[in-house]
Amino acid sequence: MNITDTAIKEMYDAFVMCKTNKSKVKFLQDHKESGLYKSYDIKWDNLIKVWSSKNPSSFFKQTVIVEEDENKERTNNTLDN
Repeated sequence: MNITDTAIKEMYDAFVMCKTNKSKVKFLQDHKESGLYKSYDIKWDNLIKVWSSKNPSSFFKQTVIVEEDENKERTNNTLDN
C-alpha cells in the first residue's frame, strides 16, 4: 500500500474499521460502485470474492522467495567435495 496517497490510506483505514466480513463486503461493493477510485488499479471483484468467502485469511499466503544465485552459493558451501 502506498501510504503517501491519502485517498487510499483513508479508504484502507475505514475498511479496517469494519467489524465483520459482511460489512467489509458491503464497504467494497459501495466503493466499487461509487467510481471514485477508477484511476487506481483496484481489483474490486477479487477483494469482494475474498471477503465473501468463509475463510478470507486462506487467500493471504506468505511466500518466501530465494534468489537462485544465493541458493546455489549456499548449496556449494555445504557440499563435501
